[in-house]
Amino acid sequence: MKKVLLSLFVVFTFFLTSCSLGTGLITSEGGVKINQNDEINKEILDTIKNLDDQVLDNIKSNSQDKILEIYSENFKENDNKEVLGDIEKNIKDKSFDYQGRYYCNISKIGKYNFSIETSKEEPFDINLGAISKEMFVSLIKSNSKSDDYMLALIYVKEQGEWKLNTLHCGAYSYNGMNAIDLYEKAKSLDGQGYKVAAALYLDLYNEVLRPAPFLQYKRESELNDYSKQLTEYFKNNNQFPEKLKNFKNINIYGFNVKYVNGSGIVPFIRYVTDTDLSNKDAIEKEANDINGNVISQYPGMKENFNIFIYEAYSEAPVDSNKTYKDYRTAVKQN
Repeated sequence: MKKVLLSLFVVFTFFLTSCSLGTGLITSEGGVKINQNDEINKEILDTIKNLDDQVLDNIKSNSQDKILEIYSENFKENDNKEVLGDIEKNIKDKSFDYQGRYYCNISKIGKYNFSIETSKEEPFDINLGAISKEMFVSLIKSNSKSDDYMLALIYVKEQGEWKLNTLHCGAYSYNGMNAIDLYEKAKSLDGQGYKVAAALYLDLYNEVLRPAPFLQYKRESELNDYSKQLTEYFKNNNQFPEKLKNFKNINIYGFNVKYVNGSGIVPFIRYVTDTDLSNKDAIEKEANDINGNVISQYPGMKENFNIFIYEAYSEAPVDSNKTYKDYRTAVKQN
């Protein structure tokens, strides 16, 4: 029987939940003067705030053509309507506040990057391409304190007028936990010996690590180092399939995790069974029966997740190029 590693997370899969309109960046250095927040000239702040408000209002009202009117010439030719529609679905019912505003006066434009080292209170540093003599970055975060998104807007000065050059929208937090919170939770669980639970939290952190590709958590190298350590642990110590104690016909083939609105962070547990998948009642009973063994075999799961989803397969789901039939049962933890 082919064995597969517990592949719970990949360190550099940053953009699973983000929608972006913009270009890539080229790394280098250059002479740039940067003003932040209240340091910025009030006239510039007021002008950009007016544009920010237009972007938010027009996305929420699905007035995409009005947004494109304030786009720079470089991006008007692109078909951005599908991406804007995806952003509208995520933010239409949310209110937003500024997290940071940055005005950049660039002495020489060119194919290089510059970094904005934000204040100690801000979680991100910002890396930008020097594409215009004057640039402005608005970071605007929803304030639901639950499932939050961040809009990252880059403006450039074009023939004396500010134009929207790039717009990114990405997940910032799940259930009130941003990437740092999820990392800290994973480390805490790991310290208690709850390796699988820790890996599931860390897997989710990848989805909120980069709300925009030019934003980088100041502690990102620390997060990535820990992620690599935990990955190496599973590589050396846990391989699947793993027999489930007290159930001769059950093999656990791995875990996955998703954030589900209304249910929180939910582990998905893959297992192979010889029970007929078409027998709905038998499969659901089986999932509930094996739940106790899963809890005892993988410590820390019950204490940290309210619902498990059991994915039953009739054959090992090990071929990434193949589609497997499965039956899913939700089991609420008491």
